[in-house]
Amino acid sequence: MFLPIRMRAVLLLGLLFLMAPGIPLQAAGPVVTPPESALAGVSVRDLGAKGDGVTDDTDAIEAAVAAAREQNGVVFFPRGEYLVSRTIYLHSRMTVTGAQGAILKKIPAITQKFTKPVNKGDTVVYVENAAAYKVNQDFYLFDGNGSGASGTVGRIVAIDPAENKITFAVYGYEGAMGPYKVTKGSVFSNTFPILATNAQVEETDGIVIEGMTFDCQRQPDEPNSYTLAPIQMDAQDPGGDQRNIVIRNNTILNSGADGISVQSRENVTIENNRVYNCAVFGIHVGTTITKMTIRNNYVENCGSAALYWCYGITEIIVTNNVFKDNQNGCTGIDGPGSNSVIAFNTFDGTKSVGIVMTGNRGGRTVITGNQFRNGQGTDISVHGSSY
Repeated sequence: MFLPIRMRAVLLLGLLFLMAPGIPLQAAGPVVTPPESALAGVSVRDLGAKGDGVTDDTDAIEAAVAAAREQNGVVFFPRGEYLVSRTIYLHSRMTVTGAQGAILKKIPAITQKFTKPVNKGDTVVYVENAAAYKVNQDFYLFDGNGSGASGTVGRIVAIDPAENKITFAVYGYEGAMGPYKVTKGSVFSNTFPILATNAQVEETDGIVIEGMTFDCQRQPDEPNSYTLAPIQMDAQDPGGDQRNIVIRNNTILNSGADGISVQSRENVTIENNRVYNCAVFGIHVGTTITKMTIRNNYVENCGSAALYWCYGITEIIVTNNVFKDNQNGCTGIDGPGSNSVIAFNTFDGTKSVGIVMTGNRGGRTVITGNQFRNGQGTDISVHGSSY
């Protein structure tokens, strides 16, 4: 079968791009080799972190981040298990790196139903047992619909155990749940991202996260949310701007949300990561990113798509990844944009569609050399035009 000249030219350009140095032409799982020593950076142990899996090391890690910001921007984790109780926010020109065996563990989530309704704009909730929470911990409110799309992110500022009342400050979404009361099925949970940027506070340029293991210790009653990934590089705020992000050689376990979520602007590399047992997406990217590379990652047993992207990403290269036993394989929503390549990935045991392409407005997307094994649905589904 002969392809039109234009399609043959696009395919040839995509293959030539993939043949550039550093991009192999065969499907293979990632080889993860975490760094073994610090780069003359700030060790969290020097600022008081214990790394014993029992002590709350959040204050010490935040102190190390502040110190690194004043020095060369490198935060180093020696081998150990570091327990965190709230999100650690990163800044521009910062590298977080760990020796082999460096693990960030989120405190187990506590989730309880409301005992009184919550209105939009409220910053007080009544729960079954306020004594179970701590001041200064992050939290998330869920409206009970199970989607995780709506809710409020904030930090606990006061607790009244006698009345089971918790007062919080909102720094995430508008209001306290939306334009309606929430009662039946609504819950309050102290779940949160582990490492994040905050586009509502500052623009961020140049962050590297490498060589770390993230154990989210997901609990059976913990609600699912795609906005609380352990690695959450966030530029959802229109005024925010995140760029030049590198996430590599990490392992993510047992997230009640996504494994990695990057809502950035440009120049993103996600490579050589292993993601297991996430409730929603293994890797979630979006918000008009240009120039993104996702390669040599291994994503297994996620509740939704192994890889999900949206909002007109252009120049995205997805190559040499392995997606195994996920509810979906690699999903593109609302137009992944132009000049993109999806090549030499392996889809093993996909429960639904392997690759979904919807409404690619820009066109010129190349899909080639992918392998589909043991799937239960369609390998490739294309909706829209200009492919």
